[in-house]
Parts: sequence; structure tokens; C-alpha cells
Amino acid sequence: MVRDILSLTSALGIFFFGISIMGDNLKLLTGPGFKALIGAMSRKVLTAGFWGLLAGFITQSSRVVTVITAYLVSGELLLARNAIPISLWSNCGDSLIVIAAVLPYEYLVLSILSLTGILYSFNLFKRYKHIFGALFGIGLFLLGLIMVQSAAAPFADTRTFREVLGFVLATPHSAFIVGFLLTCITQSSMGVVLLALTLPGIGSYGWAQLFMLIIGTHVASSLMMSLLSFQIHGRARQIAMVQVFFNPAGAAVFIPLIYAEYYGRIPMIHSLIASLASRTSDEATYMVILYNASTALILTIFRDGYFRFITWLTPLKEAQSTYEPRYINSAAVNEPETARLLVEKEQLLLIKRFGDYMGVLRSSMCGRSELPVSDQLHKAFKSVSDKIKEFLASALKNGNTAKTMEQLLNVVNRQSLLAEIEEELYSISLHLKDGVPAAENLYSNIIESFDFIIITLYEAVENLDPVELQFLSVITADSEGTMETIRKDYLQQEDKLSGQQRYSVLYITNIFENIIRNIHRYGRLVSQSLNRNA
Repeated sequence: MVRDILSLTSALGIFFFGISIMGDNLKLLTGPGFKALIGAMSRKVLTAGFWGLLAGFITQSSRVVTVITAYLVSGELLLARNAIPISLWSNCGDSLIVIAAVLPYEYLVLSILSLTGILYSFNLFKRYKHIFGALFGIGLFLLGLIMVQSAAAPFADTRTFREVLGFVLATPHSAFIVGFLLTCITQSSMGVVLLALTLPGIGSYGWAQLFMLIIGTHVASSLMMSLLSFQIHGRARQIAMVQVFFNPAGAAVFIPLIYAEYYGRIPMIHSLIASLASRTSDEATYMVILYNASTALILTIFRDGYFRFITWLTPLKEAQSTYEPRYINSAAVNEPETARLLVEKEQLLLIKRFGDYMGVLRSSMCGRSELPVSDQLHKAFKSVSDKIKEFLASALKNGNTAKTMEQLLNVVNRQSLLAEIEEELYSISLHLKDGVPAAENLYSNIIESFDFIIITLYEAVENLDPVELQFLSVITADSEGTMETIRKDYLQQEDKLSGQQRYSVLYITNIFENIIRNIHRYGRLVSQSLNRNA
């Protein structure tokens, strides 16, 4: 008896470990190219649905696909309307794995494990390492299914096993609760479904119980997605809620049909599936695919009304605090590539804030103190910048490839430069808080020139245009020589300046020199990132 129990628990361990390895390696295949392809090919409903189907099958997690899609929408890299079919059809792609439970695959599984295990362990063909890792994970969880079938066979004939199974599957609604609870415990709806399909004798307790157990696992998956959505805000949360209500919507359609056929003897879903399948396990497989495909189809057809319901339920806030980031959220740190894209969007907004300092400096030129405004700008910028740095630190811990780490470090360096530029602008505003007693023309020319550079920086980073980035590099290349010439010429002409005024000229021009030098470095980092992603 002890041996049988250990055999069953070890089989379950191998099964869930295989799912984990498979998922971890498949996620590594969804890099920036894959996400860019989804964005480019999602303009039409059919292609968006196809990419959702493919992404769900590749990641084996509709939740992962939805989170990635939500943050692409949040980062304005994907339109919300185009994202809906991707999220909906990822459920269907996720469910296709159930086909594996009804195929005779023992020799295939052993072949996959032996070949991919050697290739992955000895790091052969490094370029395809994650593909081998994913295949090895698939082989492990399929091996786990085979072992579960074998290990559970001795229990199937015991009286206790039959009584327990009979109790928990006594009615369709009790089976629903069992599926719901098991999914909440294991955190894998497809894992519970696959185990149910391989458990000896489960089909003898009725098709309705098996179908309701399947729906229970799916509804629990929506509950887990809803808990995850609390970490997401704005438009990204609305896309997450599209996934949250997917399974309740499907359950609202299928449960009445199941009960009508089970209690009312009216031919419905089971009659249709039974005409196509010869075994109970086959019926359950058809049920999983039919449930996900038909729900995705219905919600896709009525996607405009469905999304209006979602936006009514989770409205966007009219205004957002200048002390909070707009795009990043804690949930995005688990996807380093998406995290990088979102931080780049935040950094563009921070560059835009430099223009607010130009207004403060112009007011100082006119003799109006703008110190309260300057303090507010500085505190808000620092608050957002610090949160971005914390976000990047967490994202770096999840970096899974050398290329990803390099790209994240590039963005980290850019963030440090933006923080330095803002600190220097703030120090200038403090220096000029009492107005400009002398050198008005010099300061005015410097401020207007710097404003032009800021506009050029913003447009170059927004468009990611190599020509604009090259122009930015040219106009900021010799900041030291330019400022040195301006200082000498002005100080030689203005021999009536006091010592304090001369210090002010040296101080202001030196800071602007540092700012322009940092902008030049920022432009180079953007160009480097652009070249690596080309």
C-alpha cells in the first residue's frame, strides 16, 4: 500500500514538474520578435485570433498571454480592440494539449525524453536549447500521465477509492466544486483536466459529472486571473478583465445546456459529442475544445458589446497623479521584454517633463519666482524615477537571456542619465529662484537652445528614427567646447560683471554643459539599443 501511494505521488510530482519546465522554456521563446509579430498581425480579427491560438498553445497559459497582451496595450503598442481576440482565443490554444491525454504515445514519450534530455543536459545546439527544454518538459509531463495511469490502477479496484470518488462525483454540481478546488490548489486548470482524463474509472460516474468538473477547473482559472488583475491598472486591467469573464461567460452558456440534457433528457451537448467520440476520455477532450472554442467564437462576434461591458465595469481614471508611473506595474516584472518596452514609454514621458522646466526658467528670466512649481516638478519626477528604478531592479532578476539582460541594463543606464539631467535642471531653477540680475541675453539664448535640444531628443526617441538620433548626436557632440567658447566670449565682453555674477555665469554654463553631455550619452544608448534589436 505504501509503495502504491509513493508511486502515485511521485508520478504526480513528475507530471507537475514537467508542466513547469515546459512552461518556463516556452515562455523564453516569446521574445520581442514574437511580441512585435503579434502586434503587427493583430489588425484583423482572424489573424488576431490565430495569434492568440498560437500564443496560448506555445505558452500553455492563457493567463501569461493575457498579461503580455495587456501590457502591450498599456504601453500603447497594441490597440485594445485588436487585443481582445488574442486574449479570447489563447484559451482555445491552451486547451489543445488535452489531445495528448487520449493518444497512444508511450514509445514517442520515451524517445522525446532520451533525445531532448541529452541535447539539453550537454548544452548541444545552444541556439535551440529552450526548444529542447520545452520538449523535455512535454515529455516529462506525458510520462507523468503514463505513470499516474499505472500507479492509480491498483486504487481503482479498492472499495475506499470507489466510495470517495462516488462521494465527490455524486452530482454534477459536486463535480464542479471538486474541479474548482483542485485548480485553486494546483494552479493549473489543464493539469487537473489531464489528470481527470487519465484517472481510472472516472468516466463511469457520468458524463455530466466529468463535463461539470471541466467547467469548474476553467472557472477557477478565471478566479486566479482576477486576483492577478488587482496588480494591474488602467487599460491593462481592462484587457485582463476580458480574460476574467471568459470562463464565467462560457459557464453561463454551457451549464444550463448540461443540466437540461442531464435532468430533462433533452439532446444537447453530450448527444453531439457522443456521436463523435467512442470513449469517455474522448468525450471529455471534445468537451474541453468545444467549450473554449465556442466561448471564444461567441465573445469574438460580440466583442464590441463585451468590451463596452468591461469598460463600464472597470472605468479608467480621468486623471493620474504626476507622482505615479503611467505604464509599469508590479505584475509586468515577470516579463522582462515587456517590462523594457513599458519603461521606454515611461522614459519618453519623463523627457516630456523637461519641457515644464523650460517654463520655470523662462519665468525666472522675467523676474518671477517659480520655486513652488520647481519643487513640485522635482518631487514628482523623483517619485516616478525611483519607482522605475525599483521596477527595473526587479525585472533584472527575471532576465533569462544575455541579450535580455543587456537590453535591460541599457534602459537602466538611460534612467540614471534622465535622473541626472533632471537634478541639474532643478539645481538651475534653484540658482535662478530670485531672478537674473545680469547676463539675461546669455541665459535666454542658452535656455532657448536647450529647449530645441529637448524637442529634438523627444522626437528622436519617440520615432526611433536613426537620422534624427544622428542629428541629436551631432548637435550635442561638443558641449564642452561650445560652452567654453560662450563663457570666454561673454566674460571678455562684460567686464563690468561682479564676482558673484561671473560665478553665476560659470555655474549655469557648466551645468548646461553637463546636461547636454548626458543627452548625448542618452542618444547613443538609444541608438545602441535600436541597432541590437534590428
